[in-house]
Amino acid sequence: SIVDQVVHNFVIVTRSSSSSIMILFRDRITGDELFTDAVCPKFKDCGDCPDSMVVFLSKMVQRAAGGIDESLIGGNKSAEEQEEVLEDGGAKSGFDFVVDNGLEEIDLNKKKDFQLFFKGCMKKLLLDFQEKNESKVPELKKSAMAYMAHIVKLIDEKKDLSFFVGASDNEDKVPCVMEWNDDGVSGTVYALRLALKEEKL
Repeated sequence: SIVDQVVHNFVIVTRSSSSSIMILFRDRITGDELFTDAVCPKFKDCGDCPDSMVVFLSKMVQRAAGGIDESLIGGNKSAEEQEEVLEDGGAKSGFDFVVDNGLEEIDLNKKKDFQLFFKGCMKKLLLDFQEKNESKVPELKKSAMAYMAHIVKLIDEKKDLSFFVGASDNEDKVPCVMEWNDDGVSGTVYALRLALKEEKL
């Protein structure tokens, strides 16, 4: 089969054109679906931890209730058609990965709130790794500290941030942190790679 090679920040992801494999990124704690490879995630260095952070761009979209993203299959509704859907009350608007996966926004814009929330998340992740993948515990600790420092720096710099988690009832969840772009309709999303479970569909 023909193999397309996509380079993601020196990480090469190979995908066979004869298959329809999609990679789903789940919250490792709750199992909630957070995003898929449709958002073109890249693995980035965080501090001195190589490829430890998942980064992707997100944009505001409108989705018809019960529908799919037509842009994924080449569709392109006209402005009039989009307005009709909104007038009928049959559409949801928001950032693509949030709308598509039913995520919820939480307020963690104060440094202490984020640190407390993320430390609770880390406790659950450490328990999971100690039981299932103990050799990765040192890497998890190091990359989590680098990720937390990265987000805290953004908070200290008064960046415009939004925090999203899965919709399950669990108290401890893996956050996706989005830094808004100046255009007000797009942003850059950051997530800790080891806090995610990658699943091929």
